[in-house]
Amino acid sequence: MSEERSISVLDLILDTFILSVIWFLATIFTLGIGIGPATSAVYKVLFRTMRYEKSPDSLFEQFKEDFKSTLPNSIFMPLILLVLLGGALYLTTRTEDISLLIPLYVVAFESLIVLLYVFPALAVFKFENMKHAFKTTLLMANFHALTTFPALGLLVALVAAVYFVPYIWIVPLVAYFILSAKVFHKRFMVYVRRIERADAEEERQALEEKETQEEPKDRDTNSTE
Repeated sequence: MSEERSISVLDLILDTFILSVIWFLATIFTLGIGIGPATSAVYKVLFRTMRYEKSPDSLFEQFKEDFKSTLPNSIFMPLILLVLLGGALYLTTRTEDISLLIPLYVVAFESLIVLLYVFPALAVFKFENMKHAFKTTLLMANFHALTTFPALGLLVALVAAVYFVPYIWIVPLVAYFILSAKVFHKRFMVYVRRIERADAEEERQALEEKETQEEPKDRDTNSTE
């Protein structure tokens, strides 16, 4: 791990600007295939920065490390969700049957909000498999409306800003990464702390069990002496 330094608000903005440029270049050089892992990598760096109030000495090296850490889920999961979202929206244009339109809009909405969670979630949690990741992000997206709707609003604002003022696209992108990272970080830290407490308790119990097993051996040794 690279050396770390304290970070201020200005540092956070500057770091996010640099990360956004790296994100853009990674997306271009991978012909769009790397947009998923690149997005997760940006979130991973920002989450670590926000939690420890430290910034990596080399943003590029940290980004590269985090880019690799979320593969291959960060490629296939967004792809599946985009297919579901696009397919559902396309089918809504091919039918006027309300009994079909409602389920299609539900599928489209669910795909969109899960897509919002996938990138930051992959940056924080270690999932057993893709099915576990889908299930977890789906539940989070639906149970945490106070996180989901602000994140959705930020996405709409980003799209609108890029559409109306495309020549300064980097500015709304930086704002989106910072603000959405803050929204998700606040929610995810609740789960992270629970996991850390559970792991600490499990480690404590394992240590106690080990000590309990070693006590009879010590007694046997003393008896022999």
